[in-house]
Formats: sequence, C-alpha cells, structure tokens
Amino acid sequence: MTLLVAQLTFIALWVPLAGVLSVILLLKYCARHGAVPVGVGIVVGLVWFMSMLVPVLLPLDVAEMTTERCKSEASGGEDVNCAPTRADPEFLALAWHVGYWFCFSMSWLVLPILSSYVLAGAFSVKKRFFFALRDRLIFFLVIGVLFGIATVLLVLRFQLSLQGLSGILVSLANVFGVFVSTLMLSYGLIEVPKWLWKSGDYEAKLQSSAIRATYTMERMEEAKSSMALALGNINAVMSLYDKSKKDMPARKRKTIKKFIRLVQAEVPNPDSGLTLPKAIQDEALHCALTEDYLAGLRFKVKKRVIEFRKVNYLWKKRCVEAFELQDLLQWRTGDFQANSWVGSAFLTIRAYVLPVFSRIAAVTTALLTMAIIWSEATLWTISLPSSLDLSPFSYFMHRLHPPYTVVMLFCFACVLYLYFCLFFGIFRFRLFMLYELVPKHTDPFTLVLNGILCSRLLIPVAYNFITIMHETTYSISILYEGAATSMAMTRIATLHKGMDKVPVFGVSFNLYFPAVIVLFVLLTLCRVWDKIMNMFDLTKYSFEGVGDERLETFGKQLLSQERNKWMNQRHPEEDARINRYMSPSRPSEEDPISDSEFGGRQNSNYSYEVGSDAEREEELPHSFEVQNEMNSPSLRSRQNEPTELEAFGEEAPPEGTQDIADASRKSKKKRKKKTKKNPATNSDDEFEF
Repeated sequence: MTLLVAQLTFIALWVPLAGVLSVILLLKYCARHGAVPVGVGIVVGLVWFMSMLVPVLLPLDVAEMTTERCKSEASGGEDVNCAPTRADPEFLALAWHVGYWFCFSMSWLVLPILSSYVLAGAFSVKKRFFFALRDRLIFFLVIGVLFGIATVLLVLRFQLSLQGLSGILVSLANVFGVFVSTLMLSYGLIEVPKWLWKSGDYEAKLQSSAIRATYTMERMEEAKSSMALALGNINAVMSLYDKSKKDMPARKRKTIKKFIRLVQAEVPNPDSGLTLPKAIQDEALHCALTEDYLAGLRFKVKKRVIEFRKVNYLWKKRCVEAFELQDLLQWRTGDFQANSWVGSAFLTIRAYVLPVFSRIAAVTTALLTMAIIWSEATLWTISLPSSLDLSPFSYFMHRLHPPYTVVMLFCFACVLYLYFCLFFGIFRFRLFMLYELVPKHTDPFTLVLNGILCSRLLIPVAYNFITIMHETTYSISILYEGAATSMAMTRIATLHKGMDKVPVFGVSFNLYFPAVIVLFVLLTLCRVWDKIMNMFDLTKYSFEGVGDERLETFGKQLLSQERNKWMNQRHPEEDARINRYMSPSRPSEEDPISDSEFGGRQNSNYSYEVGSDAEREEELPHSFEVQNEMNSPSLRSRQNEPTELEAFGEEAPPEGTQDIADASRKSKKKRKKKTKKNPATNSDDEFEF
C-alpha cells in the first residue's frame, strides 16, 4: 500500500481528531461520582471512535472511485482530465472491513452482554459477568438457531455456497438498520427544516420551551416518587438489620453490613446541594436480607439516583433556555440593556443575524430533504425494464462528473445531514429516552445503548446513501450494462456485494422498502402519530416538544414561578446568566417580575418548586387541582400509566419514617457518644450510617 495525500491526511489528522472527540464526549456525558465503570467508558469510546470515521471514510471512498473510473476512461482512448489518486484502494478496503466487522461484533455480541452487565447489581465483577451471560444466553441461542435454519434453507433452495454466510450476516444487519433508520428519518427529514425555521422565531421557540418544561416537570415528579421509595427501602433494610443482627452468625453479619454500606453509598451526600425527597416505606420489610436482594436494591437505588440527578439538571437547563429567550425578546423592546459592547454585539447577532442564517439553512435543508425523499421513493424504478434513473444524486454523479473535491464535500455534507436527521428523530421520540445523553448525568446503561445504536445504524445509513446514488453493484450492472465488470466500485459497495445473492432481504429489500418513507412522511406532516397517542392518553410515546395550548400554558406558569424564585433568592444559575451579557433591574419581593411573557399571572396557590419537604407537602394538593383544571392529555395520561414503582412490582407504602440523611446524622451522633464512653469498644453489631 502506498501512502498518498488523502490517506495520510485521514490517518494523521482525522483519526487522532476522532479519538480526541470521543474522549471529550465521554468526559462530557459520563455520570460523575464513579457511576460509569472504566471498562464501559473504554468500550463505548471505541465504538464512538469507529463511528466518527464513517462520515469521512465514505466521501473519500466515493471520490477515489470517480478517479479510478476517470482513469479507466482515459485508458480507453477518451480525452479526460483525471484527478491524481490520493488514497490507496487497498487501504480503503481494509478500513471498511475492519470498521464494519468491529461495529458488527460490538453491536450484536459485546455490547448486548455489556448492557446486561451494567444492569446487574451484584457486588463482584465475576457475578455480574455470569449474570450478563445467563441473561443473554437465551437470546443468543434463539438468534443462532434461527440463523442456522435460515442458512440451511437458503443453501438448499438457492444453492448458496458457505462463503455466502457473510452476505447473509451483512444483509440481516442491513435490514435492521434500514428499517429503523427509515422510520426515524421520515420524522427527522421533515422536522429538521421546520426546527431550523423556527429557530429564528423566538416567540415560537419560547412556546416550545414551555411545552418541554411541562414534560420535564412531569418527569421530575416521577423521579421524586421513585427516589423517595428507594430511600424508604434503605431505611427498611436498616431497620430489619437492627432487628435481626443478633440472630445472625458473625460472618454473615459482617457480610450483610458491608453490602448495606455499599447500597447506602449510592445515595447522594446531603452536602452535595441536591435536595432529596422525604423517604416513604412499608411498615416492615417482608423479605430476608440476602445478597441477591441487596444487589437488586443497589441497582434500583443507583438507577433512581442517576435519574433524579438527571432531571434536576434538565429542569435547570430548560429554565435557563426559556429565561434567555424571554430576556432576548425583552431586550428587543428596550427592557434590558447590555452590560458592555461585547454583550450588545452578542445580543445583536443573536437577535437579528442568526435568524437570517437559520432561515437560509432551513430552505437549504428543505431542498435537500425533498431530494432525499424523492430518491428514496424512486429507487425501485431502476429495476424496471426501461431502467429509469430518477435520483438527483445519481444524476449528479453519473452525468455531471464533478471534480474530486466537490464529490468529497457533497458526500460529506449529505451524510452528515442524514445522520443529524436520524438522531434528531431518535432523541425527540420520548420512548427512546433510554438513549438520552445528558451532560455529566448519563448512566452506563444509556451509554451502552447509545453505542449499540451508533454501531447498528451508521453504516446501513451510509450504504443507503450509496444506494440512492445508484452506486451499488446491482445498480451499476444495470446502468453500465456490458461494462459493469470493468467499472470501478466503492469499497463499501464491494463489502455489501454478498447481499446480491440473498433473496428478499438483499437487493429487493434495499430497492423497495425505502419507498415506505413517503407514507411515514405524510403521517409526520399530518401529526397522525401524536394525535393517536393523545387519543389514547399515551403521550409518553409521542415526540418531545409536541403539545397543545394547555400544555403550553401550564409550562408558562411553571417557568414564571421558577423565575420569580430564582430572582428573589439570587439563584447562582440566574446570576451567571445575567452577568454574562445583561444588566437588568432585579425585582424586589414586593414587586416581583412580570410574567406576562409566559402567558399571564399564574395561580398563586400552585407551585412546582423544588423546596423543602414541608413546602412540598403543602403544594401537592394544589398541584392536583391544577392538573384537573388543565385536563391536559399529557397530565391525564400519568394517572393511567403504570409508574416506575409498579414496574418494579412495588407499591408505594404510607409515609412513616425519617429521611435517610437525618437517620445517618443521628446514628453518627449516637456512635460518637458510645465511643466517648467506651473508647476500646468497637462491636461489629453497631451499624454506622
């Protein structure tokens, strides 16, 4: 392999840059407090690293293919000007093979086992690993048996050789990727241009922020109730241990004590600035204190703590976004003044320049969306007897013959846009919040699921882009009939060449199924999915940011009250936001800030503030009154859906114990007193919290 310019740039520049970006993303999104094991971070980082190479490797592959075809035409006697070869074909083939089979093995073998491993609550690595194998063993056996049966049938019926097994694996993985990506792209391709257009309309953006604030507050209430039950379970375990420790053997008592300490270590420190809800628990814990029970409790506590931290972060983020939009609108009317010329320039650019660019980007992406949808819907026409090629991307490649650099930039922009639309749809679908990446609050299970998502979808989407350009082996054999064997092909198309021998799930699926995107696009434009979910009170399966006027009004009330609270209490987030570029007049308690920007004066008896336990108990009845008055489908759906507590097979017991933080402090004081009275005594029976 010769070392050429583009190849050297890819190795020396983009590969290290992809590695640095992967590390930065891990440091940004991984949950703190040691919640993410080092091994999980390394594996997910490698998957992200390989995924980041695809958007650069594909344009380089297509550009080199055009150069090879140009040279073959020149050798045939045609007078053409060809760009020099900038990457070795052997290097590109090796890169695609290594990247594809690495992602394949990770997405279908390693990461599924790792996802079960991080869900295990066992106290040793060995037990977690065996739990993961046992949890995934049935899955792998079923998949293996089905794959074996399918392979035997295909070999017997269609005379497939054993060398075509890789083609079967590639085709099945491609079917999954194309199916999921088509569903999500149908939403993203429509909503991304609309989102860019609305980004310049700050009034509409403020309305969307209010709806998202409503969803976040509902999620916070669920996280509070789950966290309260988790704390109550720990209190119940402590109480049961105190009652039964005298009957335990000394060795078992020490073991149980150690495990309870590990469970309790998952609870945030009261000095961490996170206000914990008041614990609720059963009057008695009707189970034995075993390692398996404590392992399950540890997993539940860890999961609920991460969710509790996450929604608190998201609520502050939603508030800051809405407050900045409100301040920007008020700055336009002169109610705010910038504290410096830098702040004034920043606000001017954001208020008047960025909306223009967002509208230009919206129009550009809308045109690209129409081209993609048209190409996907007309892929099948090439299989007609007349071999109709209606794809504008194919016209660009086969008729215009663009230069090397233009091909690279065009493919890079299109692939990035497809990836952005794909993940835009996935992260907006509230059912897929399992994949949600929240800075400094993303748990290991979510990181692993995100790695599975990247490794399973990115290469199928890249191959789908090759398909709409009609650069697959099947399309080239039709477009260049008689010369297809001598035509240069992209290395990704050669990698998927084995699919041509697979019936139904090979060529036919890639040609005909993408046309379904037209139906999904029409459903997205008519909001059919969200209307159905609202009809059956299943809004948790709708897309985020979609709601009605009642949700918007409810969100405006929440944001207005939260802003009054921040301004009156000098919240650090509010001070940091104001000091960045604004100098407004801070209202006094007697003259609170007007909430006219958020839809009028809210109900003074209602508050969703995260306050003390006593304040929360007083506000709870009012919150139910407001929810009944609002009669919002999103809020009413919560009464019919099973809560997280019911999903775990638990019932919320009556309130009757102290907060775990109070219990911890009292226990420490008692232990100190006993130590002062008898310094030499240090019995294992004393359990310190």
